[in-house]
Amino acid sequence: MGRAQPKLCLAALALLAAAPLAVRAEAPEAPTFDVRTADTALVGAGLWVTSVGLAAQIDRWAETPACRASVDPATGLCDVGRIFVIDRPGFRHYWRGADEASDVLLLSLLTTPFAYAGLRSGLDGGLDASAEAFGRSAAVSFQALGAVALSTGLLKLIVRRPRPLTYDSRFAREERFDGDARLSFPSGHTSMAFGSATLLAVMAHEEIEDPGLRVAVMASGFGAAAATGYLRIAARKHFLTDVLAGAALGAGVAGLVAGLQLADGSEAASAGAPAPGRFHLGWGGTF
Repeated sequence: MGRAQPKLCLAALALLAAAPLAVRAEAPEAPTFDVRTADTALVGAGLWVTSVGLAAQIDRWAETPACRASVDPATGLCDVGRIFVIDRPGFRHYWRGADEASDVLLLSLLTTPFAYAGLRSGLDGGLDASAEAFGRSAAVSFQALGAVALSTGLLKLIVRRPRPLTYDSRFAREERFDGDARLSFPSGHTSMAFGSATLLAVMAHEEIEDPGLRVAVMASGFGAAAATGYLRIAARKHFLTDVLAGAALGAGVAGLVAGLQLADGSEAASAGAPAPGRFHLGWGGTF
């Protein structure tokens, strides 16, 4: 099974790489998103920096038990009886290599919106201002994923749910007492994976004419994202409810940020300026 995941990842990437070849000839010749690239990237950078700053707060909980009520204060093991009923079936399954496999899938998924935008800009002969099209799509993807990362980090710090590994004595005490051990809800890998898959789906919906290929691209993205969520459960990093919440959060935030900034085909959007009356998440805010 350890070798199957990289093959799945390569197959998904191959399908996504071929998708721009089928971009419809009558697709909008202007960039897909109606934004100012520099402003959008600047806001994205702010979201990412804030997210990284929040993540640094986990050090304050190092060397302390993740559970408020542990079975044994010396070991810090959590009480298995406190696990939600819906999460118990997944807790019985453990695969040692799942953690690394989920990292591979996530890193691959994070690159797909940018790779797709670059390939579309380079391969679509009917696209005007291909560099500007790639810049806008890349900036929106960067911004949307930053928003997903920040919202996920905030929820983790608010909820502070112990990870499944804190219930399992097979994991070292150092890992169970790490500050990160209480950041189970929601799953960050899953939220980022579904955020990337949603960005890809938004662009594919706007740019690919062939219904079969469009569905295949979307299915490959969301399928890889779902596999990432499963692997997080198998690695004892998250419960099922963490993964479901991460999927909803990632898809919702990324879809909202990207969907509200789509170009409407107006002359203003084609000329490089956001169309009047459109939502634009930029520096200082524009509505």
